[in-house]
Amino acid sequence: MQQVVAIIGGGPGGLMCAYQISQNFKDKKIVLFEKRALGNRIRVSGNGRCNFSNLHNSATHYNDPQFVQEVLDDFLTHREQIYRDLGLYYHYDSEGRGYPLTNSALTVLNILKRAIKNKVMIVDDEIIEVEENSQYVLKGKKQNYEADILILAYGNIAYGNDINSFYHLSESLNLALTPLRSSLCPIKCDGNFKKLEGKRVKATATLIKDQSLIVKEQGEVLFKKDGLSGICIFNLASFIAHDYQNLDSYTISLDLVPSLNKDDLNQLFKNSKDVLFDLQKILLDEVAKEVYSRYTKMKNKIVLSDLIKDFQYKVIALYPYQDSQVISGGVALDTIDPHTLRVKNHHRLYALGELLDVDGVSGGYNIEWAFASAYRVSKLL
Repeated sequence: MQQVVAIIGGGPGGLMCAYQISQNFKDKKIVLFEKRALGNRIRVSGNGRCNFSNLHNSATHYNDPQFVQEVLDDFLTHREQIYRDLGLYYHYDSEGRGYPLTNSALTVLNILKRAIKNKVMIVDDEIIEVEENSQYVLKGKKQNYEADILILAYGNIAYGNDINSFYHLSESLNLALTPLRSSLCPIKCDGNFKKLEGKRVKATATLIKDQSLIVKEQGEVLFKKDGLSGICIFNLASFIAHDYQNLDSYTISLDLVPSLNKDDLNQLFKNSKDVLFDLQKILLDEVAKEVYSRYTKMKNKIVLSDLIKDFQYKVIALYPYQDSQVISGGVALDTIDPHTLRVKNHHRLYALGELLDVDGVSGGYNIEWAFASAYRVSKLL
């Protein structure tokens, strides 16, 4: 009798897994369940351009390098061939981020959908819970289904996934979950942002914990009404997410003019007759006024060039998961076989992608982890 492989979740991991299984196991019936449109995660990646890969990818870009190492390295060894077989043409930008040649997420999505056409049954139904007997019984809103092998690829609570549905489905399988928290997201800070909201600066952002440097990122910083945003800020947030119990210990330092050193700045302000005007030569008006305001309050305690190179904000909180590109937490890794990604103490049950407690920094790492984990599972059923 033909084995049925059920995949819950039609995001990057689910689609890649369905494709790879269809290539590796012609004798299996593959059923992919997705309650929404296929590939929503792909559609929004990279602001609609789909940053799906990174030239510099390695296990060090993830929260648990030891767990990720074997699966990721296996994928990276075959990465070029995998993308070529899919018919996915792509390029890497100056920072190593991989995009389709069209710079359109729809290209990646359409290629994956075309790759599984007539090979995979797509079912438009929400799986509410699962019973495990001699087979898996998937209870959907429309009807029930049976499967011999079950692959969980339903991600987590980012990108509009319903939190109650996520927990209910996970609990029906007795999955051990670590706490879910926003990861790649804006950061709420203590400060005056009223006149800065919507302004952008090229800056170096440094995350500091108890006076110790944790990580430094360069890029565009966006001021929000109550904090900071931008890719470099998202990457700082991922470090805070994994040490959330010490949230109060974190401060963000902005070098507002990284292209000028302190000697340059000291020369600019030497014998300045109008400090605000001179600040406006190198900073946006609103940013210059905020720096000037803080400087006048601290005039006898700080050198202006030091303030510009170390403009600090105390971290208050991470933005909620609804505003997060990636969530930290998920299925606890000590319950997963690191070689096969099989859920321990279960019969032919696998978990992959962002459902696992694996998350990376911004730059294509998270989608590529979804692809890598899907590739590993598809080979070892």
